[in-house]
This record gives sequence, structure tokens and C-alpha cells, in this order.
Amino acid sequence: YQVNPYVGFEMGYDWLGRMPYKGDNINFYVDDGGPYRLEADMLAGHVEIELMPSSYVIEYGNGDTATNYTAGKPVTTYPRERPRQTDTSYAYQRSGNFHAYATVHYTARFRVDGGPWQMMMVTPQATSDPLLIRVWWVDVGRVAGDCSYDDTRWGCKNDPTMGKKDNP
Repeated sequence: YQVNPYVGFEMGYDWLGRMPYKGDNINFYVDDGGPYRLEADMLAGHVEIELMPSSYVIEYGNGDTATNYTAGKPVTTYPRERPRQTDTSYAYQRSGNFHAYATVHYTARFRVDGGPWQMMMVTPQATSDPLLIRVWWVDVGRVAGDCSYDDTRWGCKNDPTMGKKDNP
């Protein structure tokens, strides 16, 4: 039996429909993380196993992690609404491309032929596929004159501050 949780995320989009900017709250949640009930006829008899999620570890792809005891859930946002902070949200402090994923840890118990439930001495876990998160940055500056005078000025094609390495 394959247990495969899905990590999802939600955020507000800017008026151009782009991904979030650094510092924006991104709501992460885990979907299809359980609980699961498995049954099989084995040599010992009819075996039932129950897996209940006990914790959710989100790896944000930038070295940060969070352990939650709730899966989170989708949150409705309206067009041009700033993303709200939730118990499972995260704000990236730098821009770039990040691969986030979730690992769900389970508490497991079993019983044979309808007998009493017994705790399993193992901690099963399942990890989602990675999810690409693109975090943008914005620079604001005052510009006087045009680029024909000096094309290394802020915002011009040869501006040394443009083309930052962390720009997705």
C-alpha cells in the first residue's frame, strides 16, 4: 500500500498574476495525509492497521523547516488581497526558486482477527513530491533623466544592480 501525501500552497498574486514576493505569507498545507486504514489476510489472521498523522514537517527548500501538528487547509483570498498569516504559513526572506516538500509522521496501531488494538513500535512516515515555489523581489527607485545619457543608471539596461542572482 502506497501512502503519498501532497503538499500544497496558496498565496495572493499581484495584479499581474505573478508568484509571491519575498516577505509575503504563503499558506502551506498537506492534503491526503491520512488517516489510513489497511486490511489484509495474513498467516496470523485478518490484520487491520491504522495510520494516524501525528506531525507534519515542511521543508521550505531554503534550509528552514517547520513542524506542525495540523495539516493546515486551503484559505480563500480575494483578488489583490494581501496573503494572510495562518498557523502553517511561511514567509521567504529572500527571492529565488525553492523546492518545498512535506514529510508526514504517523502513529500506527494494529489488531489481528478483531482483537484489541496494539501500538506499533515503528513510526511510519511518507514524503511528498517536491513543489516548486518561485519567490520574486521588487526594487523601487527614483529615476531622473533617461538611459540615453547614462545606461548604467538605475533601471537602465547596463545597471549593475539588475540581473541579481536571486531573481527567479
